[in-house]
Formats: sequence, C-alpha cells, structure tokens
Amino acid sequence: MRKRAAAGLLAAVLLIIFLVIQQPWKSWTQAVPANRQVEGNVIDPSSIQAVSYKADSFQKYAEADGLELWVNDAGHLKIRHKDSGKEWSSLPSEAALAAEPKGLWRNHLLSPFLADYVDGSKQNTSVTISTANLDDSKTKVTIRPASAGVEIGYDLRTLGISFNVKAVLAQGHLDITVPAESIKETSSKQVTSLWPYPFMGAVRKQDIQDGYMLVPAEMGALVPMKDEKQLPYRYTALLYGTDRALPDQGTGRSFDAPLPVFGMAHDGQSFLGVIKEGETAASVHATPAGLYTSFHWIAPQFHYRQSYFRQTSRLGAGYKAMEKELLREDRAIRYYFQTAEKANYAGMAADYRTDIMETYGLKQRQGASDPRLQLTIYGGAEEKGLFQPHFVTATTFDQAFAITESLHKAGVGKLDATLVGWSEGGEESRLPAVLPAEKKLGGMEGLKSFIKRSQALGDRILLQSDYSQSRNNDRFVPSRDAVRNRNNRTLEGDYNGKKMYDNPSDVALRLFQEQVQPLKQLGIDGVVLKGIGHFVFSDNRKGHEVSRRQAAEELAQIFRLSKETFPLTRTLHGNAYSLAGVNGIGTLPMGETYDLVATKSVPFYPMALHGLVDYSGSFLNLSNRKAYLKSVEYGASLSYLLTHESPDVLRKTPGAGIFSSRYEEWKDTIVQDYKHWNEILGPLSNRFMTGHRELAPGVTETQYDNGSRVVVNYNNVPYRDGAFTVPPGDYALREGGTGK
Repeated sequence: MRKRAAAGLLAAVLLIIFLVIQQPWKSWTQAVPANRQVEGNVIDPSSIQAVSYKADSFQKYAEADGLELWVNDAGHLKIRHKDSGKEWSSLPSEAALAAEPKGLWRNHLLSPFLADYVDGSKQNTSVTISTANLDDSKTKVTIRPASAGVEIGYDLRTLGISFNVKAVLAQGHLDITVPAESIKETSSKQVTSLWPYPFMGAVRKQDIQDGYMLVPAEMGALVPMKDEKQLPYRYTALLYGTDRALPDQGTGRSFDAPLPVFGMAHDGQSFLGVIKEGETAASVHATPAGLYTSFHWIAPQFHYRQSYFRQTSRLGAGYKAMEKELLREDRAIRYYFQTAEKANYAGMAADYRTDIMETYGLKQRQGASDPRLQLTIYGGAEEKGLFQPHFVTATTFDQAFAITESLHKAGVGKLDATLVGWSEGGEESRLPAVLPAEKKLGGMEGLKSFIKRSQALGDRILLQSDYSQSRNNDRFVPSRDAVRNRNNRTLEGDYNGKKMYDNPSDVALRLFQEQVQPLKQLGIDGVVLKGIGHFVFSDNRKGHEVSRRQAAEELAQIFRLSKETFPLTRTLHGNAYSLAGVNGIGTLPMGETYDLVATKSVPFYPMALHGLVDYSGSFLNLSNRKAYLKSVEYGASLSYLLTHESPDVLRKTPGAGIFSSRYEEWKDTIVQDYKHWNEILGPLSNRFMTGHRELAPGVTETQYDNGSRVVVNYNNVPYRDGAFTVPPGDYALREGGTGK
C-alpha cells in the first residue's frame, strides 16, 4: 500500500516537472508590455555620465501672432511677447536662482520636468513615491525642430524612463503635448505622474510689486503672492473631484474644481493654462513662495498611476497599493499669455471664453435679450411607512400652474419652470426619474395639461432627472450595471431601506437613450440632467473597464444627444465637459472660498460663460440676502425652489433639506427682486463680461462689452461716487461709465 502511494506521489511530481519544462516561456515574456521591465534589467547609475547643459543656450524655434518660442539645450521653454518684451520661462533667471540654496529643490527649479515614480520590484504592501529631475536622473535631452515648434525627448537614463514633449506656437497660444505613446519604461521604475514645465512663469515674492495665482476652486479663486500672512500650505485640487472608484484616493487637500485651468498674474503680465487633454487624471497645485523654494509656482500634475486602498478582507483590512498599468492617454496644456490691461483674471477669462467657444462650438447669444426667472417646482416624495412608503404631495401640477400664472399676473415675464419630484414615487423614489408622472400630482394628463397651458403663456417647461444613479429601476441590474471600484465592489448607498447605486457612464447613456424619445413626445422644452455634470467616475466592471476620460466622453454624449433633441438642456454644477451640450447651468458654484491658501473668490467661470450659456447659483429662497446680490454681481439668473404646501410636510422625505419654499410666503419678494434684476441685468443677458473689480470694501463693479457697469453695494451705508449713488444692500447700473 505504501509502495503504491509512493509511486503515485512520484508520478505526480514527474508530471509537474514535465509541465513546467514544457511551459511556453516565450509567451510569458510576450505577455509583459513592451515598455515594462523584464525582471533582471538593472541599471547602474554610477556607470552613466551626467550631461552638462547651458542655461543661456536659448534659441528661437518659432514665431507667431506676436509671440516667440525659445528653447535651450536642456529642453527649457521661454515665450517672449515681441511688442512688450515680457517673457515667461520654465527656467527661473540666473539672478533669481543665485539666492536659492543648493539642494534637491534647487535642482528641481533647474529642471524642465518633475517625474514621480515607484520601484515596481519593491511595491508589496506599501507605496514609496520618489521624484526625479533633470540632474539626478542624468537625463539626456534631444531637440528636434517641428512645424511651428519643437519636439523634445527626455531620457531619464538612471531610471530607464523616457518621454517626449511637443511644443507648438500657433494663433496666439502655446500648445504643450505629452504623447502617451512616447512614454517608455525599461527598468523596474514605473511612472506615477509627470509635471511638464512646473516652474513656467515662476517668480520670487520679492521680485514683484503685486500678483496672484488663479486656481480652479469653485468658480475661481486667487492665491495672493504678496500676502505677508501667507500660510505654509499649497493649494491642491483633483480636477472634477475625486474618483470614487479609487478607494480612499489620496491627493492631499482636494477641493471642488469644475474647470481644467490655472494661471498667474503680476506686474502687467499673466498667463492662463488650460488642460486640453488628460484633465480627468490631473491635479492642479499652487505653491506659495517659502514653502519649498523662494518662488511662487503653479502647475498641473498628470497622473499615470494612482495609489488606492486595496482591501483584502470583508472586515476592511488592507493596504495602500499602486495601480499596475500605466494610463496611456495623451496629456496637453494650452497656454494663453496676456499683457498690459489684459494681464488679470478678466483677461484670462476672456481667453478661456474663446477656448470653450472653439472647443464646444458655443456662440454668443444673438437677438433680443430674453432673461428668464429660473423656477424649480417641487412635486413630492415618499416617506417611509409602517408597511410601505407613503407619498407626500408638495405641489400638484395644477398648483404648479397656479404659481406661474400668479407670477405673470404680478408682473414677472416669461420664465423657465423645472419640475422635480414629478415622476412616480416622487424625488429619489426611482432613479433616474422616468415616466409615468405621479398620479397624486395629477398623473400623465395633469402633466400634459401643465405643459400645454404653461407654453401658451410663453414659459418653457423642463423635467429634472438624475442619470448618475439608479434606484428601484427595472432597467438596471446591480450585479451587472453598478460602478465597481478597484476592489471589485459596487458603489452603493441606502435610503429608506432601498439601495442606490452609482451608474457607470455607459449605463447612464443607455438609460437616457431609452427615455429621450418618450420625453420628447411629451412636448417638454428640455431636461435638467442632474448628477452627470458634477460627478465622473472610472469603472472596473469586467469587460467594461473605462478611465475617467472615457467616462467623461460618454457623459458628454448624453449632453450632446439632449441638445440635439430638445431646445433646452441644463445641468447642475457644470463641470467643463458638460459644455458640450448645455445651454444652461443651475447651482453653478458661486460661493466664497474658505481655503486657507486661495483666499479670494473671483467670478472667473461666470465671466467666461456670460453671453454664451445661461447660469444661476443656489436657490435664493434657501440662501441669505447676500446670495441675491452675488447673483447680480456675477450676471446670473435668479433661481428659486418653490412648493405650494409648507415644506414641513417633507421633513421625513428626500426633500427634508427644503426649509423655506411656500410660494405664498415668497411671492412678493420674488416679484420685487425680479423686476429690479430685469430692469438692470435683463438688457445685458447676451453681452460678454469684460471686467470685474472692487471699487471699495464691500462694493464691486462688473463691466460688460457695451460699456455698461453694474455696481453692487454689500454695505449697510450708501456708496457714493460724485452724483452716482448705490443704496445700502442694493445695486445700480452705470451705463457707459457716464455715471447715469
């Protein structure tokens, strides 16, 4: 018996040895991507000789529209404005560098790039990220002239990493591109992120009279560069927010950043950077002088691999890990340069307006101004019952029409009315909200009647739905359709005992495609697409893996399809990719910044949008009086959320956050504010915004391209400038600067 067992064991061992010998090793090496290390390829840095570069070796490679592109032998870029002589360089001047102490950060300042990397052979249950520069990686630079610019190769020889950058000068701007195909990894070192020309335009605090860095916080914010109380922190934001499919994504302090922009202005010169490709995997960092160096600098960081929490048990245990595969997507930055009176955030906003017009095909609104009150009417929602949910009615369709009709009789002109909580079960009972309409609100016949009667008065009717989530949806199978994170877990939540799931972008697109024609046949004027203009996630479902860039492209398809189908398409919040198909944005971020570094909010986004896309901020009946004045200052439409019943009836529903919405209590305020707003801002609704400044503490002036200026006084006392007076807590029009 023992002999028979031993013989069997021996046969098994021989079989295993035979299979191992027969293993097709060739196919194993082919399975390793060509740019990845084959284990054992070790680089000896001491055997590589460093290359010496001359800082003053700049040569001119291109000239266009009053700008010149110069490049030195280390691959640094310099832009020169011919008329003014102003320059922007990725290499600080020799005089400015003279006072910089020797060390790592001085070497960083001398480098045209920073490259973050990990050693793939050492990444087990922790992640250690190192940063390389031109000097310590003994980089060999090759420069090749190209059409209207140059192509530069950076070979980080001690790391086995290389990549190319294309710099092209055209139509008054500089385009910087890092082609994904150019990135090579031939050792165990793996790129996690690249910072192309991080010190472009960097300046020392003591070398400027005044200035600031523009960051994409909310609608735009400034980091002052002469503030004596500057805190030792940097501003950091992951564009479009965090990716929930990356568990515990860590990028430092992160803020709401709906725009892929950054900039700097000082002493009659400024630049604006617009991230044209790769913004969905990029962060913007604004670093004040004194933190790492004596320079102020602002730059994007392009992520190619990101760290995340890898869960290893159902109890939540795990460790920090790095993504294995390099994200092969092109990255590109477009730099606009401003001088003289245009060297400020208003000049930057004008260039960004031009950029989004070209990128998304937007055009200035023509014809007579058609300013409209933006009214959101809340239908109802379910509250949890003993055995089943109970529907709570806040506003029936007949009551909704009574509200709009009453406003017209009181002197309010044409308006846009958006219905929320209109579908079966009301708000969030079923996601996305789809037909049929809730019976207790009037059902389908009541909805159709409301649409028809409202349109007869000149109003436009929109239905709001959230395609970023699914709940109670028979067209959605969680195991198949829900977003999955890197740990293969679905992104889900719970409300009233029923789960809500995050929709992948392709599922959101499919669900909208299924509903678009029934909605069109209903006769509505448009839709408000909630969620998808604010959140964008990657997805890890097997066979449906997509990056955030691919997800943003599919969400943009939804906006474009809606724009092709309906006269009106609005979204909420308004991440830049939504501009592909919207003509209106609600709840645009227009609040104050509470960041410790970016201390001053400015209307950069409103200035770029005004005259192209209608926008509004928070609901004014759910905000303080200052929000109304901010809407005026920023050229926004007035927006209110109303109900027929007291909002107290909604306290146990998804509408619990609505604390003051009863129409009868708000009617007089709405009518009075609308009439004043329409008189001053109505004729300006199609105009471009050209300037914005503070006239005095608590007093602002917004300028338009026809010469009109709107002055807002936030103070408790009148503002006077000669014969021109603005009452306290009010605003007035100063036409053409005449003081009328």
